[in-house]
Amino acid sequence: MNLVKKEPIFKNKTTYNSKLYNKFIQFHNNKFGNKYMFFTILVCLFFIYCIIANLIVKNILISLLLLLVTVLFLYIRIYKPISDYKKTCKTFSKSEEMNFTFIFYKYYFKIIDNENVKNSAKIYYIKLRRVIVDKNFFYLYINDDTAALVSKTGFVLGREKDFNDFIRKKCFLKYSKM
Repeated sequence: MNLVKKEPIFKNKTTYNSKLYNKFIQFHNNKFGNKYMFFTILVCLFFIYCIIANLIVKNILISLLLLLVTVLFLYIRIYKPISDYKKTCKTFSKSEEMNFTFIFYKYYFKIIDNENVKNSAKIYYIKLRRVIVDKNFFYLYINDDTAALVSKTGFVLGREKDFNDFIRKKCFLKYSKM
């Protein structure tokens, strides 16, 4: 039986704080905020049109159901992100900094919360939604609004330039540079 030892290719230590988190939120909103709000407004206008059309033909039950769906949609699109943002800000106010270690292997990477090792994750590169690179960070989007911020200065194994080439090859259709 041939056991292949999984050696890490890159290792990065990044410290998160409230300033970095707010910078990420600003970056994310600048990059995707207009599309998000445009889609939200468009869908709400469609729901309002459907509600009015159903009220005109006296379909009260359908109108109420559409109104409920509209309120639920607005809750998910507006209230929930604000609530999550406030909850995350409270987390940062309790602890000034959070330290994460990113270990990159051939097919996946691990995110390890140094304060709570049980709070770690294993993510395959194929599951990443997008990778955006700017002058200070690699933004590895796990879903549309959650990203792992990997500091370019935090590499303890491997070099930033080599990692850039590596992640570009792994996520070539999802990779973009700012």
